[in-house]
Amino acid sequence: MNKAILVFPVVLSLAAHLAFAADPAPKPAKPDPLAAFKAADTNGDGGLSRDELAKTPENAFKAIKANFDEMDTDKDGKVTPAEGNVWAMKQRYKHGM
Repeated sequence: MNKAILVFPVVLSLAAHLAFAADPAPKPAKPDPLAAFKAADTNGDGGLSRDELAKTPENAFKAIKANFDEMDTDKDGKVTPAEGNVWAMKQRYKHGM
């Protein structure tokens, strides 16, 4: 009986240690803006047109929707990731970020 009393706390301690040492639940993946952009680019031309933007959820691509003409620097009717990045950099510079 004395051995059982000594073994039980050791087993309990080991079980608790293993339970807390297990990997925590994986964190959800961060959204990938480029993947979302490519998914919205339904014709695969590398840019988002007004028509493609109109088919996206209301809260998606807010900056592009609100600033389309300013972002579309080459005036080809679509905003590419490069044009969006240039616009974002200008905004950060303009606002001192």
